[in-house]
Amino acid sequence: MDKRVIVIASKNKGKIKDFTEALNNDFIIKTLDDEEFKDINFSDLDEIFPTLAENALRKAKEVYNKLKTNGKFYEVIADDSGLFIDALNGLPGVRTKRCAPDGYDGNNADYILELMEGKSNRNAIFRSALVWIDHYEMVTHIFEAKCLIAESKSADESIFPLDKILKTSQGVYWTTDTTHLENKIKFIKDAIY
Repeated sequence: MDKRVIVIASKNKGKIKDFTEALNNDFIIKTLDDEEFKDINFSDLDEIFPTLAENALRKAKEVYNKLKTNGKFYEVIADDSGLFIDALNGLPGVRTKRCAPDGYDGNNADYILELMEGKSNRNAIFRSALVWIDHYEMVTHIFEAKCLIAESKSADESIFPLDKILKTSQGVYWTTDTTHLENKIKFIKDAIY
């Protein structure tokens, strides 16, 4: 049986890596930066809605429809994720990727650590909404994982800034916790198989 083609509706290198790792055995993976799509404008994929699911759905539909209009009938997968921190009353939530104010001298992880200074409650929930579209149906899945906000960032330079401040309930950084990584891959696979 031929492999199906799936387009990852993201330019985020970390998300592309996660999706590729989960799906490359069963799919031909394409990204928005592939040469095949150079004439299609994907610049309007901003996350403008108040929920993760709405943002993921918007990205998936937008990419699917643009591909279809250009004669490309590929499956599409998109997601939006956020960090909901107890001590910050659920913030930054859906705005996690854009939580630092304009002109802030640092990244979002630095900003979150500043907001968390002096807070004893480090509990948070990482949520991800994933949408998969093919020619016949659209499926939405929500993934949720409890985590802790670290007191300081991991020194690992190979990971994305936000991942450097997330720990498991056992105090292990997410990026070194194999159970978390396995669950992330399982979530992606469960969404489309």
